[in-house]
Amino acid sequence: MSRLRKLFVVSVSVSVVTLALILLLMEGEDLLVSLGAVDPVFLVLAVVLHVVGWVFWSLRIDVFSRASDIKLGLRKSFEIVVSSTFVASITPSYAGGEPLRVYLIGKEKGYAGRASAIVFAERALDFVFIILFALVGMFYLRGQFDQIANLDIAFTMGAVIIGLSVFGLVLGFFKPHLIKGFFSKFEKPIENFSEGTMEKIYREIDSFHRILWMFIRQKRRYLLGAFFLTVVYWSIHFSIPYILFVGMGSQVDFFTVWFGYFLVLLFLLIPLAPGGSGLAEVGGFVVYSALTGAASIGVLVLLWRLSTYYVNLIVGGLLIGKVIRDISVVEEKIKEPVEEMEGKTVREIE
Repeated sequence: MSRLRKLFVVSVSVSVVTLALILLLMEGEDLLVSLGAVDPVFLVLAVVLHVVGWVFWSLRIDVFSRASDIKLGLRKSFEIVVSSTFVASITPSYAGGEPLRVYLIGKEKGYAGRASAIVFAERALDFVFIILFALVGMFYLRGQFDQIANLDIAFTMGAVIIGLSVFGLVLGFFKPHLIKGFFSKFEKPIENFSEGTMEKIYREIDSFHRILWMFIRQKRRYLLGAFFLTVVYWSIHFSIPYILFVGMGSQVDFFTVWFGYFLVLLFLLIPLAPGGSGLAEVGGFVVYSALTGAASIGVLVLLWRLSTYYVNLIVGGLLIGKVIRDISVVEEKIKEPVEEMEGKTVREIE
């Protein structure tokens, strides 16, 4: 069995088993009643929103490709996005999607460095938006639950941590050497835990600083357009659980569900299982149970994973065979870090 197939089997198996346990233990005999109460129109709407999110993501890649003189077009960008979501969905922390996007973007005109710069720029904009979003979200959720002492303390600590992240973001943008100096104080224990990690951290900091400044100085309007598309993409993605809550007939606060999705993302990024399987289901159940108090959260998690994760696998799996004839290329790119091509990024675009 190929590595790609093993990852797929493990990812789906863990997800199915976790969903089954949540539904059997938490829903029990009420499961069929809860499923029957779901308005299928809203499930379809959730899937449509997920696909629309892909379109905005594709537009962002197309904007960056035009800024880099590759000019992929919306159709090619869409194929790249959907194919990479399949690979991301079967690799820990969704890490496999980026190297594949670099390969698919770069192979169009042989610009591996420019492709790497595009993916780094995507990552930087996602990071900027999510950190700012999380900071606002923590204050909103804290205001909603300040009557509960333990949650109030947790949200306050979360806001402090995110605030420090924003401070680090600003420093990384203007004074990257200060961030590197901070991490250097912890170099020995970090290297003892995982050799080569500090080199990757330094490379990420340098790439973030260099590539964003490159776009700001030379391609400012493209960067602004891409950031707008980033906001739209994530806003759509974060709205899907609320759409499903409405389809279940649950009365929940839109912004509580919306901002709560950031907490779910933290579970998705834990590199224990391919595609965040298991952790995503548990995280969704824990977060939305705590924040909304709504009934049938297990059914919500099932519908959420069906309309996002399983759509990624089905549509992405069908499309990746069209985009890449030799599937061994995918397995090769899963192992290949994006940073290997970073050295060429600025020179190729300039």
